[in-house]
This record gives sequence, C-alpha cells and structure tokens, in this order.
Amino acid sequence: MTRSIKVLGEAQTTIQKLGPNQCGSLIGYEDGNDVIVLSVAASERDQGDLSSSLPLPLKIVGSVGSSTSGLLHATSTGSTVQYSTPDGSTVSPQIVKDSPLKQGHVIVHCALDYTLEVPANSNSTAEDVLSSFEESMCHSGDTAFIVDGTSKTLAGNQSLKSLGRSWNAPLTFQAMSRPGRGGGSSTSFSSKSLIAPSAFIQPCAEKIQWSTIHLDVICYVPASLTAAEAAQKFILPALATQLQICRKELTSAATATSNRASPGGLVPLRALHFSPPGFSAHHLTLVYPLACPCIEADESALQSRRAAVHAMLGLPTDRPLLRVANSISFSNTTTTTNKENVNTSVSSKQARLQNVHLSLPGSGVKGGTQHLVRGTYDYYHYMQDKFDDSGWGCAYRSLQTLCSWFQRQHYTSRTPPGHREIQSILAALGDKPAEFIGSKQWIGAIELGFVLDTLLGVSCKVITVASGDEMPSKAREIAAHFDTQGTPIMIGGGVLAYTLLGIDYNAETGDCAFLILDPHFTGADEIGKITSGQWVAWKKLGDKAAAGGELFVPGAFYNLLCPQRPNTV
Repeated sequence: MTRSIKVLGEAQTTIQKLGPNQCGSLIGYEDGNDVIVLSVAASERDQGDLSSSLPLPLKIVGSVGSSTSGLLHATSTGSTVQYSTPDGSTVSPQIVKDSPLKQGHVIVHCALDYTLEVPANSNSTAEDVLSSFEESMCHSGDTAFIVDGTSKTLAGNQSLKSLGRSWNAPLTFQAMSRPGRGGGSSTSFSSKSLIAPSAFIQPCAEKIQWSTIHLDVICYVPASLTAAEAAQKFILPALATQLQICRKELTSAATATSNRASPGGLVPLRALHFSPPGFSAHHLTLVYPLACPCIEADESALQSRRAAVHAMLGLPTDRPLLRVANSISFSNTTTTTNKENVNTSVSSKQARLQNVHLSLPGSGVKGGTQHLVRGTYDYYHYMQDKFDDSGWGCAYRSLQTLCSWFQRQHYTSRTPPGHREIQSILAALGDKPAEFIGSKQWIGAIELGFVLDTLLGVSCKVITVASGDEMPSKAREIAAHFDTQGTPIMIGGGVLAYTLLGIDYNAETGDCAFLILDPHFTGADEIGKITSGQWVAWKKLGDKAAAGGELFVPGAFYNLLCPQRPNTV
C-alpha cells in the first residue's frame, strides 16, 4: 500500500544540512496510512536510548543515510531529499510548516513519586522490587486515575476534547492505587495533589536501603479518545517504559562507583522533559540520577551523560541544552521552563525586564553590520530591590546583568549575586580588605572578572582602550567577540560603567555605533521610559551618556571585560 509522507519543515532542513556520510534517525508517528516526520536525530547510534526518550506515540519511523529494514529511508543531496518506502518505492513528501501532531492531539501528563525500599538482608535486589512495582502499577489493572478538574475517578466515557483540553492545555492524570488489591514487595507512591495510599506488605525490622524515584511521563493522545483509553493505551505503557529505564539506571549504578546515592543508600532518579533546538515539535524525556532539581553540583556531575545524549541527538556540543535548568515543568494548564533550581538571593526578589534592546530603531550606521548579544539577559540598574546604590553601584549592576546572561542560557542555576556577596568574594580572594564588605566603594572590570571566575568558572578577555576617543579603533575586535562568544561586555573606565550589548560596524568606512545598556537608571522598570530616556540606546563617539556627560571620555582609560562562553554541555 502506498503511504503518504508528511515532513515538518524543520526536519527537512535538518536532513538537508547533513553531510553525504552522515546518518540520522527520523522521528515521528503513523496516522493511518500517513507517516509524519517531526524531527531528526543526526546520529543512528544508541537508537534504544533514543526510542525510550520519545513520548508516545512517537517512535523512530525511518533513517537518513544508511537504510534500516522496514522503515522509511531518506537520502540527502544537499538541496534535495529523496524518500523511499520499505519496498523501495520513491515517494514525494508533503512539507508542512506546522506540526500535524498539534492538530487534534492533547498533551497528557502524569507524575508520581515512588519510594523504593529494599531490606538490606533480602535476596531481592532494587531491580527486583522495581520490577514488582511495575507489574502492580502498570499491568495488574489495580491502578486508578483521577483527572485534574474532577472530584472523582472518571468513568472513562468522557473524551479528552469534551474536557476542554488541547495541545496548549495539557491534561494531568494523577495515579493512585486501589486499596486492598495487588501485592508484591514494599511499595509506596504519591502524587503532589493527592495523598495516595501506601502499602507495606513485608514488615522490615532490619535495616533497609531506600531512595526516591520521581516518575514523570507525557503522551500525545488523540483528542477523540476517552480518558480511560488515554490511561490504558498511553499513560500506563509510558510509565512501564520509564520504570524499565529506571531499572537499567539502578543496574548501572550497582556496577559503578557512585557518589550520587541518597541518604538511604540507593541512587535517586528523576525524569525530566526537554525541548531542545531541532525538536520544537515534541518533547524528549530523560531520566537522571538526581534527587531534586536544585543542586548546582549535580549539573557538573552529569556532564558526561549530557554529552552522550547531545551526540545521540546531534545537538551542538558547546552549550547547555539538557541541563536541569533547561527542563520543562507541566502544570494543569500550561508548560513552563523549570524554575525550581533557582536560588533566592538579594538580586532575585523582583521580576526583571529582559532583552530591552529589541524594540530600538536602527543605529544610523550606513552599510553597517550588527553584531549583537546572543540569548537572553536581565536588565539590572540602580535602586532595584529597594537597595540604594545610586552613585556607586553601576559596575555591580553590570555584573548582575552579565551573570543573568549565564543563568538565562543555563550555564548555571545561580541567580546573580547581590552587592554584599560580590564584596565578600573579593575580600575572600584578598583583592579587597575585610572592611570593603558593606561599603559603597566602586569596583571595576578586573574585579568583575575575578567574581565571574570564582562564582561561575567563567574566564574573561580584556580589551584595553587608552583613551575614550579611541573606542572605535576596537570595533573590529568587539564585533568578533559578539560573533564568536555572544556574551554582553562590561565597560569600565572614566567615572561610569556600562554594559555593551552589541556594535553596528561598517568595516569599509570604519563608522560604528555601540549598543549601550546603562545601569544608572533609577526609575521603575517600564520599557517606554527606559528607551525614551536612552538608558538602552545606540550611541556613537561624541554622544552623551543617558546620565549626562561624555559617553566615552577622551583621555580616560577603559577596560572592556569580555566573558568567554564556556565550551560545555
């Protein structure tokens, strides 16, 4: 039977970018006689791990490069892609702009915490206990679900569409065991919104090993199905697959030295959802040996694992895309980037304006090329958090903006430091005396570099300018920084500090304009006031600073602190 092929434009572009000797896996699903391709993992290795990370009903539907028996095959010649079916027939695909998955499917979500308990002197292993739990949870018929927005267990005859759910309004299933049914080893699981029953079948007077496993699955369910069908055909199989992954993780942990065990002696596990570049049409679910998504050290310990997944998916290897901070949390009605890992600090008490330069008009440089900060940053300035640093805290605020960039790009889960923390770091390094802490003393670009290195492990390069009127002579070097690193620059010198967000530069004429973010603003965070007052603006040599006076003072020495983007996942 001839099959119809639909390929999402994003996936088609990925295939076209693959080299002649590169291979990949086509990810999608089948809908009747249609095969829908949503994304491409630019590597054919570890297909088992790839398959287990895909929400149902997604699977590997084909390959790029080398042919896989029984599956769709794509061959790229750069500008064109040829598709052939398993019987060798060539088929012309329909390239679609929007994901067909989002039309008529509902995201269904289910999460629960399971306490794994194993008597120390028992013949059962952690894998045995988890296998028993999988049987009772997923295969025995003894698990009931409550759907958010209902006060009782669903009869199962309501379609998801009738519940008012869609792709943008996820539906949460809460699992609970039926009291008095089933059996097996000591098990306990709970939902955040319910007090689920716990069953302790085997009394354990002796010492036990234990750990917490956070299960979290999402599925893409046709809106025409009933809630009961969604539970039986999607949620329970997805939970079973995730429990099998957890058993594999426990086996790996048992054969390797691990410092990630919980106080109970067993490795904690947590499932997290991601949507990295190239996979915008669907999510990926990974299980990490992680007790809770709030420990900075865990990100570093998981680096080798993330690197392997980056390679499996064909993701860039120079930026974090699968850290805990990149994960997506599901609520009853929305999805959000995981924020549980954000620590409280003096500088995080209020929401910040982000990327305030985006609404600006052109710079006025004729024939110039703009080289800009890449990614998201927060605008920090005087008087925020009801803290009066007017007249002395501009460099501190610029540092906070720089730190926010690294946080927003998920290189760290730390929030930007407060003034006192910055001063304490410099005093601890011996750069400043103890009485510096709590003072109103200025700091400069070099001190900012010390703090970035100590707090985030970020190295910096420094561009020196002997006189403010020589700033345009560094235009080419500044442009190269934004092209290769993309981080905001701190400008220190004269009597004022600024943050540099970009440069518009005509290499032939030498004309240039600097995109200045000024931390001296003392008003409320209103974008209209900030742009109209030129607190963020394109500035040329000779222009005035928003706070008054020369922007770059002739005869004054300047340091441009250029943070280097960490080459890490």
